[in-house]
Amino acid sequence: MTDAPAPARRALPIWLMGLGFLPLGAAGSITLITVPQLLSGAHVPEQQIATVTSIALMPGFITFALAPLLDWRFRRRTYAILFMLVSAACQFGALLSIGNLALLTVLLFATGVSIGLCVAAVGAGSAT
Repeated sequence: MTDAPAPARRALPIWLMGLGFLPLGAAGSITLITVPQLLSGAHVPEQQIATVTSIALMPGFITFALAPLLDWRFRRRTYAILFMLVSAACQFGALLSIGNLALLTVLLFATGVSIGLCVAAVGAGSAT
């Protein structure tokens, strides 16, 4: 009795893998271009626009401290997918909440955290 080799797992198409990083690429343009323009069009003072933008950029400096948490329970691939979905949802919510600066700031901050952790999950070696 011989053991038949297991069928090879089919790899995902490269375009699908790239599409998963769409929220990652869009976050910078939403945070640095779109949101300030929308806030300016809503006659929000420049100081408040600068505050929202700076808080939204803060996770880029602090998420490295949270990255070790990615080794806690799930595989890094699971974390990467989860954080891509969270970042997309937060970006969508941020664009819908231009009139509420507090919610907008929280959503942009959450977007930055989820993208930072997604990058840490993908870039930290094998995604097993």
